[in-house]
Amino acid sequence: MRLCIPDEYKTLILRSCHDEATSGHLGIQRTLQKIAKRFFWHDMAQDVTNYVRACRQCQTRKTPKLAPAGTLQCIKVTRPFQKIGIDLLGPFTLSNTGNKMLIVAVDYLTKWVELKALPSGKADVVASFIVEQIALRHGVPESIISDRGKCFLADITQSVFDKLGTKHKTTASYHPQANGQVERMNHTLATMMSMYISSDQKNWDEMLQHMCFAYNTSRQESTGFSPFFLLYGRDPILPTE
Repeated sequence: MRLCIPDEYKTLILRSCHDEATSGHLGIQRTLQKIAKRFFWHDMAQDVTNYVRACRQCQTRKTPKLAPAGTLQCIKVTRPFQKIGIDLLGPFTLSNTGNKMLIVAVDYLTKWVELKALPSGKADVVASFIVEQIALRHGVPESIISDRGKCFLADITQSVFDKLGTKHKTTASYHPQANGQVERMNHTLATMMSMYISSDQKNWDEMLQHMCFAYNTSRQESTGFSPFFLLYGRDPILPTE
């Protein structure tokens, strides 16, 4: 059942489902899908298209999508968090809360994203993220793909992989495309962060979980569903509801 929206509330819903940090300034199709599943009004698709195309922040910060380089190789997975990609980004400007690194993990099946701002990129901090944010929250992954960063190859991280029984696979040097799930997420995340960051860039970590929610509750083109739906079997209740 969808709620029929009068004209005076349309802009409020468009703003909430596109501009807010929990929506992430995502594109036309993702914004439309999020609204259409919950609300109804005539000419909704055209209104969403016009609103997103007129969004000043989207027009000034987003780069045009390039044509795909070629056919991608299919990676077979049969359950959530069976295989994940992980990457460490930074250093960023030291934030108001003392963070300068960002770790990102993406589930290959549902496309669910986990991310966390970190005070450093040391191996013990990364190992704690793998245990606390991945294994204890979603179950132990069968394999984890990363680049050959020191924090992923360190003894403490390898010890965690061994104790969990997780196979660690690394990509070739200077070939980040081999971990394409995370690389695509990094690009999307960078665009989303640019929408909300202050001029001194010291608040870059304050809206991370809001943006993570925006991504996880938005429909993914590759699956036809949101990561939230694939993981929980239901649609989330959004702040605008």
